[in-house]
Formats: sequence, C-alpha cells, structure tokens
Amino acid sequence: MKKFGSFLISFLLGIIFFYGVSKYIVNWQELKSGFLGFSLAKGVIFFFLMFLGLVIDTLRWREILKSKGQVFSFKKLLAPNLACFAISYLIPIAVFWADFFRSGALKVKSDLEREKGLASAFIDRILSSFSTLIIILFGFLTFLLRAGFLPDDLNHFFLGLIAFCAFVLIFLLVFFFYSNILEKTGIFNYFLNGVNHGLPEKLKKEILIFFKKENFCFLRNSLILSFFKVFIGLVQFWVLAFFLEYPLSLVNLFAIFGVSSAALQTPISADLGSHDLVTALAFERLGMARNVGAAFAMIFRGANLILALIGIVFFIEINFQIFKYHFLRKIERVLCFLKRNN
Repeated sequence: MKKFGSFLISFLLGIIFFYGVSKYIVNWQELKSGFLGFSLAKGVIFFFLMFLGLVIDTLRWREILKSKGQVFSFKKLLAPNLACFAISYLIPIAVFWADFFRSGALKVKSDLEREKGLASAFIDRILSSFSTLIIILFGFLTFLLRAGFLPDDLNHFFLGLIAFCAFVLIFLLVFFFYSNILEKTGIFNYFLNGVNHGLPEKLKKEILIFFKKENFCFLRNSLILSFFKVFIGLVQFWVLAFFLEYPLSLVNLFAIFGVSSAALQTPISADLGSHDLVTALAFERLGMARNVGAAFAMIFRGANLILALIGIVFFIEINFQIFKYHFLRKIERVLCFLKRNN
C-alpha cells in the first residue's frame, strides 16, 4: 500500500508538472509548430534508434550472464528486458522490483540459481548507472558553460574540471570493485532490504565475483556496451533535433543530453512533466526555441511509451509463465507426497 501511495504521488506530481509546462511554459499552439515537419518515416527511424538502445542493454546483460557460466539466446533475454523497461519507466519507484522480476523470469526459462540471476540484474543496473552518471556530470557542466552560467575566464578551468571528474569516476569504479571495500560496507544490504535472510551475503558474493580480475574480459565488454549505449543516446538526440530542423552542435548536443538524462532519472512516472520542463528550458537557455524543446521531449516520451506498451505485453506473458511454473511445481509436490504415502 505504501508503494502504491508513492507511485500515486509521483504520478500526480508528473501531471501537475505537465499541466504547468503546457499552460505556462509552452502552449499547445507552440507545441504544434514544433511538431511540423516530423513525418511518420522520421518517427520510425527514431523509434528504431530507441529500440537499438534496448538491444544494447540486452547484449550487456547477456555478457554479464556469461560470466556466471550461463549462455542465453538474445531472444530469450529481450522479452524480460522489455518488461523490466516497462516497469522502470512507468513505475520508476519500483526500479529494483523490476530487476527482481527479470531475474525471476530467467528462473522460469532455465535452471539458473536465484542468486546468480539477481546478481546479473544488479550488476547490469550498476554498470548502466555508472555510464549514465558520467554523461550527466559531463553534460551538465557543459550546459553550465554553454548557457553562460559561469564567467568566461573560468571556462578553461571548468573544462579541465570536467575531464578530471570523468577520470575520478573511472578511478573510483576500479578502486571500489577491485578492493575489499564492498565486503566491509555491505552496501548491497541497502538495496536488498526485505529479502530473505542469508540471501544478501550470497548475492553480494555473486556480484563481487563479476568484478574480480579473472572476469575482467566480461567487465570490459560490459563497459564497452554501456558507453556504446551512451553513444547511441547521443545519436538519438542529434537525429531527433535534426528531424525537428534544429540540428545541434557537438557542445549543445552534450549539454542537452546531460540535462535531459538528469531529468529522465526523476522518480516520476514516464518522466511526465519533468522531462518536458527541463528540456524546454534547456533549449531556450542555449538560444533555441523552447517549443522545439517541449516537442523534442514529447516525441522522446512517445517512443518510450511504445516500447513500454510492448514491454507490458511481455510482462503479462512472463507473469503467466511464472504462475504456471510455480503452479506445476506445487502440483508435482502434491503428487510426490501422495505417492510416498500410498
């Protein structure tokens, strides 16, 4: 009930934000002008790029599972990953529940141990968050420079700071996961609150195994895929702006991508309102039309919603499979019990 209340609050907050943006920031007439020239063919191309990002996420998850000695076909992983995306996008406060769901889907499709499945989902979340954090930091600082929030004589200093921060984040990744720090802090206990007692230690061990030196090739491949996903995200933003007849320079591209990615992390269902507000104001601050920024955010959301709706179909199908799996197991136990007593 508490989680449902949190979802309801975030959803209502999103509606309020969206209403405020459409009424006070950008009106519907301005939005209509922003959509002019955006054809169905352009929409299909942009949706393909969005789907390509999800494909890369699935390939990264497949690589992580390989480190656990499990080889899954791409097709078998795509469905639970789409369902996980739908949960995370429509109910962002349930992001960790989404990871539990996709690991549960693996259990139905194979004999993979529960701890290994959960560990693969959490490792995937860690790597995704790491690459996202870097681009948000880099893009947000670029936005501050480009939008004139910082004095001109400090530009070189802050460009150096951006490079330094990126280096520090990469260093911290290596330092944290190639040391004993995680073993001492029990950081994953926070994410696993409410899970069966005894499972967190096993799960933490499975996560730490991935970051050991003998599994470096899997970590390397997963990081390459994570940053390739960021590159595809940059291409998505540039292509969408180009389709809206507002091609972005490289600096503006990083700036918009950084602040928009930050807005996409808000715990509001479908980023309703928050993404529109931030993107519209960011476009305006960079000397472009804010109605284009709002149209940009709405088209972006539309593509995500289509992916989420596809994910919901798979979510329902996988839930049926999970129900059937547990139901058949219970029937099997009852039959075994009756057989022993006869």
